[in-house]
Order: sequence, then C-alpha cells, then structure tokens
Amino acid sequence: YHINKQTKLAVSMGGDSHGHGTKWIPPDWRQYKIQDAPRVQQHVDRLAAIGLKDPWARNEVWRYHSEFYKPPNRWIMWLITRGAPYGIAAFGTVIVLEKLYGYVNRKHGHDGHAKHH
Repeated sequence: YHINKQTKLAVSMGGDSHGHGTKWIPPDWRQYKIQDAPRVQQHVDRLAAIGLKDPWARNEVWRYHSEFYKPPNRWIMWLITRGAPYGIAAFGTVIVLEKLYGYVNRKHGHDGHAKHH
C-alpha cells in the first residue's frame, strides 16, 4: 500500500481485491485541537469555571472542523437548496406535459365540453 498524505487514501498497486478502488484511511486524531474549535473551547472553559473536566472533549473537535462543520444557518440553507434545481426542473417538466396533454385532449373533443343528449 502507498499512503497519499494529501488525500488520506491508501492505494494498492493494481487496485484492491474486491474492485472497490481506494481504501479510506481515517485522519490522524492529532490534527484536531480543542483551541481550533471555539464551541468546544467554550464548553471546556465553562466546565473549568466550576471545577470540572471533560476528558472526551477532544473527540468532539472534528465535528467543528472547517472541513465538516457548517453553522446552523448555512446548513439549513444547504438543506433547502440542495434539491432546488431538480425540483424546479421537475416542476417545469410537469407544467409542459400538462399543457401538451390538455392541448391534445381538447383537439379530440375530450375536454369535458362535448354535447350530451
């Protein structure tokens, strides 16, 4: 195996035996520091003010790393807008198909305004 430090991937010469491509290697835990995550640092400081420690605080730092963390307002906008282009395209397609279907049916007298005896 060859480990690429930039992409954090282990690449086997000729691929792996299962045909899944590259193998993921988890990031090194030492790259995440409490000082780099203001929310975790505030948590640790509040606990220290009352004489407590959180031995697992470092394990939460990755959640607030810029690679993964989005503030709540950005996350909500991402959630709302991620499917918007597909939704707009589907909406437009449905409108066009309904108009065409209505035009074809009206042409053949199936529009509901036929004379009844």
